[in-house]
Amino acid sequence: MARDLDGSSDFLEATVSQGIPLSFGCHYYVAAANFADTIMAVDTSGAQGHMVRMYTTAAGGVVVNSVQSPVQKDFTTTGVLNTGSWEIALVVVHSATERYLYSSTAARGGSSSEPSISPSDMNRVVLGAMNWGAPKIQHLDGSVAWAAVWNGALSQASAEAFVAGAHPLLIEPEILKEFWPIYGHTAPEIGLLGAGTMAVTGSTEVASPLCPLQEPWMVNYTPPGAADGDGGGAHSPIINGGSAFATGLFGGRIIRPDTIRGAVEEAA
Repeated sequence: MARDLDGSSDFLEATVSQGIPLSFGCHYYVAAANFADTIMAVDTSGAQGHMVRMYTTAAGGVVVNSVQSPVQKDFTTTGVLNTGSWEIALVVVHSATERYLYSSTAARGGSSSEPSISPSDMNRVVLGAMNWGAPKIQHLDGSVAWAAVWNGALSQASAEAFVAGAHPLLIEPEILKEFWPIYGHTAPEIGLLGAGTMAVTGSTEVASPLCPLQEPWMVNYTPPGAADGDGGGAHSPIINGGSAFATGLFGGRIIRPDTIRGAVEEAA
């Protein structure tokens, strides 16, 4: 499922400490091509203008806006917005000057010589709005789902896998900081890795066809090196978005039940 945002006051917000390098992205649906509607941002609470964010353009694009107050430092590469359909976008920040935008609708954009930024004290993730004083501004008229933050720069192959629809839990899990499935009917929204829940302001539940793994779901954990299957190792089922992820989880298996896309078992 997902959250539908009204474009005027709805947003989701989590407190998660994060510096550079970092990667963040989500699934999104944009109802109309408005100027500077915020899709997702990582910023600094209590400090206006330390952020990296993705936003829309009236011309029908997606832009990454890197801000170190008081200077806003857009970099010009855009993805195609494709209003009226679900899409995926991801920002990878390698350093103060190297950052890229990946999109399900366009080729990678960005470079290693972008305007320099150094907001090392970022500690907040926001979906659907920008923090620029109070109240928040530049709200998204659309929907969001499957938001994730990595504590490092994803490789190009991993970033391309994410915007192609790969599950965040299977993408460089050793640096995955948090993943919010955005179920749409839990408040706060659950963070599956325990780094932080996501507070909900407004919004309503809506379906997201791009997100195949929804509740109910189970992680069947088999420690790395143990025999696979019922006879091997200890199994710790995690049902419906629990956050008790064990170390080495990704040596286990993620199970999608019949109610989603048939009995599919994906090796991690």
